[in-house]
Amino acid sequence: MTKQYLVGLSIGPVQDFIAAARRTRDLWFGSFVLSEISKAAASAFRESGAILIFPPAKTNLTPGSAANVGNKILIKVTTNDPKKILKIAETVARNRWKEFANQAKKNITVEETIWKEQVKDVLEFFGAWVYLEKDEDYGAPTEQGKGRKRLDQLLNARKNTREFNANPVLGDSIAKSSLDGLRESVLSSQTKSWQKRKLGLSAGEELDCIGVVKRLGGDTDQFTPLSRLAVDPWLRHIKSNEISLTAITNTLDKLLSTNLGLVSQVRGNNHIYNLLPYDGQLLYDFRLQTEIANLDQIEKAADEETRKNIEHAKKHLAHLQAIISSPPFNTLPKPSPYMAILAADGDRMGELLDSMDRIEDHQIISANLSEFAATVPETVRKFHGHCVYAGGDDVLALLPLDTAIPCAHQLSVEFKATLASIENIDEDSVPTLSVGLGVSHFLIPMGKQLDLARRAEQLAKSSNKPRGQSKNALAIMLQPRSGAVISFRERWDNEIPPDKLFSKWIKAHNSQLLPRGVGYALREASFALEWCKDSSVIEKETSRILELKRNSDGSLIEDSLIAFICTRAAKIGLAQIANELIITRRFAANFQLSSESISGETA
Repeated sequence: MTKQYLVGLSIGPVQDFIAAARRTRDLWFGSFVLSEISKAAASAFRESGAILIFPPAKTNLTPGSAANVGNKILIKVTTNDPKKILKIAETVARNRWKEFANQAKKNITVEETIWKEQVKDVLEFFGAWVYLEKDEDYGAPTEQGKGRKRLDQLLNARKNTREFNANPVLGDSIAKSSLDGLRESVLSSQTKSWQKRKLGLSAGEELDCIGVVKRLGGDTDQFTPLSRLAVDPWLRHIKSNEISLTAITNTLDKLLSTNLGLVSQVRGNNHIYNLLPYDGQLLYDFRLQTEIANLDQIEKAADEETRKNIEHAKKHLAHLQAIISSPPFNTLPKPSPYMAILAADGDRMGELLDSMDRIEDHQIISANLSEFAATVPETVRKFHGHCVYAGGDDVLALLPLDTAIPCAHQLSVEFKATLASIENIDEDSVPTLSVGLGVSHFLIPMGKQLDLARRAEQLAKSSNKPRGQSKNALAIMLQPRSGAVISFRERWDNEIPPDKLFSKWIKAHNSQLLPRGVGYALREASFALEWCKDSSVIEKETSRILELKRNSDGSLIEDSLIAFICTRAAKIGLAQIANELIITRRFAANFQLSSESISGETA
């Protein structure tokens, strides 16, 4: 006899697919693969006659479609065997994963035994179900032991009782994956360094099964390298000099043809990088010199054909160096190597879901979240960024530094507007979006950059703060190449919202109204006054420091600006005002560099 069930499925491991990354490609393709696996499972549920709740019923589940599906799926189904329904979905999802694995394997020689073990050991599936006697049971209180809340309890319990099947080690002294060190490398021990280079790998890099799929699966030119995002403001600044840009492009064309992995094309993301459709690392002199040195190393073990390609590559690199060292480039500021990773998450979504008892209400919420997610890639593109993942209320994107804050603000506005359109939702209950920006040098390992963005997201949420002070905020964490992380946080609904506040500071920096070292001077004072809680003392000390400072033209800081800084220092403390000025100085350099206006900019 068939019955009605509420079924939940969680697919992982999220950490391996998304967080373990050294390059933009690892991050982007890992997110894409996990979404495709979840999409396959959701499609199997739909074909079995299930009603989708998360993701929405109308989601395009065709393989490769633009829709992003999260790793948690919720359905209602009429069946006499919910376990069988889950098993079918698992089988379909595993087959989708094998498609990606087999495609990647065609491009590299692997150790077959290790590869086969890891392919079947990668995915985790956790499922649970509850009997739904009637639809009204869906939103039953937790203590009744039924409905969605009971399903969540069972699914969490299932995750905590994993089957720890040991992955056998099939040999002695096998190198671990360079992405996270969790699994053995599947690369053949016979793989030469120059062969790895042709595949986009560094000489000492090792990859496990997931790493190979991230690096070699799909279209290798779909992702946008971090260096291209970092150099984007500089390129927009020199956009008018078409002849010089053409010379750079032609040289990069020739370097690409050497097939040595020196240059990668950027063909994805709706061609917004047509100004220079390549990664930007060779426009930085320190990277150009490094690549020349790398070629000298791999030339020693290369075959004859590769040696010829290396010889040609060195000539083109020398030509590129000559171009950048000549007018107009040698008269311009150097491109900044800093960019931003944006991580955003909806606030109090659990409260909204718990406040509604009907399946239909949750389907409406699911549809609205899907509607927002569908608009995110285009919104990010308007700000010259690349969306890595947008699923429901979860967003991960890569952005140039000068457009990151305007983009964060635009996403927060669009998210709130989309959720506010739901009927019977109180204005005070409309979910908001907390956004974290991790700002760092593009050469910092991707895993650390991603961790910085996630920490910024958690700072934005600040769930330990009282209601009215937590969540609905923008937080920024800046990681210099040397030194400690510098942080900033302000709520979107403050009297001066964070985007407007940054606009004020950036204009002050770029109008030469603030001396270059004023932020560091205030930071030094904050160390000496760490014990002080008296706002009047902090205000007076801030005023004293600012009155001694001189702008670049020798003039004093304007009285109105001194008054504003002193008032803010008394409110938030010397350490935080110092952080604001240090961080905004970094942003100001990029705003000044980019002459092309981006829609939505606030400065």
